[in-house]
Formats: sequence, structure tokens, C-alpha cells
Amino acid sequence: MDEKLKADGIGGAVLWFIKERIAPINATILFSGLVSGVVDVLSHNASVWLGGVASVLLLAAIFLASLPYMPEGFRQAVRQRFPADTRGSGQRTFRAVVTYLLLGSLVFGGAAVASEKNRQKGGAVAATFPSIATLQQKLDLLHKDNEATLGALTTLKRETSDDPRKELVNQGMLWNKGSFQQALADADVPSARLFLRGGMRMDAGDAELVFLSNDAALQMLVAGYPELFRNTECVRLFSRLRSNDILNAGPPQRGLIHAFCANQRTREATQEQLVAYDAQVQAQKRDQAQLENWSLHPEQCVKDFLDGNGPTLSTLDSGKLYLYKRDGRSDLIGQLARGRCENIAADLRVPATSTTEQDLKATQTLLSWIK
Repeated sequence: MDEKLKADGIGGAVLWFIKERIAPINATILFSGLVSGVVDVLSHNASVWLGGVASVLLLAAIFLASLPYMPEGFRQAVRQRFPADTRGSGQRTFRAVVTYLLLGSLVFGGAAVASEKNRQKGGAVAATFPSIATLQQKLDLLHKDNEATLGALTTLKRETSDDPRKELVNQGMLWNKGSFQQALADADVPSARLFLRGGMRMDAGDAELVFLSNDAALQMLVAGYPELFRNTECVRLFSRLRSNDILNAGPPQRGLIHAFCANQRTREATQEQLVAYDAQVQAQKRDQAQLENWSLHPEQCVKDFLDGNGPTLSTLDSGKLYLYKRDGRSDLIGQLARGRCENIAADLRVPATSTTEQDLKATQTLLSWIK
């Protein structure tokens, strides 16, 4: 301090004293007071916690204050681990630390005493500020509600009941559509059984999950609850299933479809779809036969083309034909006809894939399952 007074004058020395001495002391008191206030508000045993912290800080201050009087070997070991010195400027820093610890201990100790005196009022802060007391009451009620809820859930989990919904709670599952569908997707047969016993309704999406699963036990289980499936969903279910899945289905899958959809309404709708697919297949076969005939008789193909009954054109060629007719270019129309008829053979070399024929077979299969 004397050196600062000589170097910077009275003003500089005062600023240095405030910065180096007063400010840290105020910060220590402010921080200790803030922590004490928070603990006093939130803890029912604030006095115990605050008293414990005060004791620890006091013991630390006593230990540091007595360090210069301890044996040299012990001091040397402490210096090696904690490089702070106890001489010169290091001594001043050392003393400052001891001062801060004592101040913190004093603040926490005082807060512990005040909290204990006002324990019945919720602590010193609550006794001083009514709004804090009100907040404490609300937090206590919320805490009690949470404890009551956890207690009720624990009791419920300990129950053994024939109620499937309670058993699902025991497994940590909610009674809702999402949990049911997850059980079906995971082929979780025990959980699915509880949902079905509890009366969970099923729709086309649920039935599709079961049909596509590779678990025969799940399929046979679900087939045993046809009353939970809305049979008006059968047509939608059939439309969701792919033809290959239907044609490659096993006995449990066939049993599932029979259990859910063996009713007159579904049979009639499936028969109508079968007729429509059959008409499409027959039309495809006629078109194929015509292509084969044109490939064998190109001149007939050109004649049919010029008569307006020839093979279909691509979008680009259709545009050309329109322009040629508009301009009266019969020569170009003849070239276009011959070019298209020459490509008939190329069309036939491409293997024909008839999705409609597969759909027809799948629909016939479904119809046989629900008769």
C-alpha cells in the first residue's frame, strides 16, 4: 500500500485498495449470500447444509492460517503441491485467501443460524419475503403430487390383475394405437395378446402388418380375434397387399384373411375386381396377338395404320403424324407407317411383363381364401 501511495499518489492508492481488497471481499460476501439464499429457499434442511459449508470453510481457514507454524518438511510438501508462498507478496495473497475463507464461513454460518430460527416459516428468506413463501408452498405441493403419482404407479406395477391394460402398464406400454402397432411390427406376441384381450380395434394397416410379418404365432393369434377387425376394411387391405406377397403366402396368412374377410360383402367386391382384371388381361392378349400378326404381315400393318387402326405411336410420332396430315404429306405418312411397322418385331423381342395378369392371379387366390 505504501509503495502504491508513493508511486500513484492518494487517488491511485485508493483505487488499488478498492480493486485489490474491497472488491474481492464484497464478491465473497455476495456469492456466499446468494448461495445461502438459494439453499435456504429450496431445502427443508437448509440450516444443516449451510452449517456444514461454514464448518468446512472455517477448517480450511484454520489449516491455512496455521501452515507457517507447521514443521518445515510438511510446509515443503504443501508448497510442492500448492505453489503459493507465504512470504512477501505471496504472503499477502495467502492472507487474503484466509480472509475470504473466514468471510465465507461467517456468511454461511450466519445464514444457517437465521434459517434455523425461521424453520417453521420456511427459512429466513421466506420469513422476510411473503412472495417467496408462496412460491415455496407451490413447490412443496408439486413435490408432494409427484411423490403421490410415483407411489400410485409403483403400487399399480406391483398389482397382479386380469386387466390387460394394467398388465401393459406393468410392461411400460401405453394403451394407444401407436403402441399396439409397434407390438405388431416387432412381432411382440405377449404384448399383442394383451392389446387384443383388452379390445384394441384393428384396421387394414394393422392387418397388413400382421400379414407381412414372418411370425406365424402372431398371425394365428390375431386371426383369433376377427370381431376386433372391421370387415369393411377388407377391400382396402387387399389393395395394400402386393401380388407376390399374396401368391407366396403360407397357411397362417391364409387363415388370417379367411378369419377377417370371409363375408358376402367382401366376396362380391373381390369378384367384381376379378372380372375387371380378367377383362384387362384379355385385352392385353388381343393386343399381343395383333402385334404378332403385324410382325408376320408388315404390309397389313401399313394398311391398318393408314386406315387409322394401326399400332400405337409414341408421343413424338403422334405429333409428326398430326403435322403430316395437316400439310397433306401422304409420302411422309407412308414412311412413318413403314417405320413403325418395322419396329413391331423389336417390340415383340422385349419380354412382356403383365402386372395385370399377376393381379388377376392374386385376386383369384384371395377369392379362394374367403369362400
